[in-house]
Amino acid sequence: MMQMTLDELKEVWDNPNATILEKTIANAMRRSLERGSLYSVETLLTRVYGKPKETQQVQSDTKIEVVFVKGKTIL
Repeated sequence: MMQMTLDELKEVWDNPNATILEKTIANAMRRSLERGSLYSVETLLTRVYGKPKETQQVQSDTKIEVVFVKGKTIL
């Protein structure tokens, strides 16, 4: 379905022998593309191929000071 034209996706939607899954995917893709949105296409690709690996850089300069005051510890 990812390689179908809008007309071909409409044919899947109109096909009485198409499964509910095929109809749902075809309709979602067709509607998104008509609106100029790639949301449905992106969602389908992440479901089929998985999300691209994301990396994050975390810097931590955490400093813990311990102060002793007459039998008490204050962090």
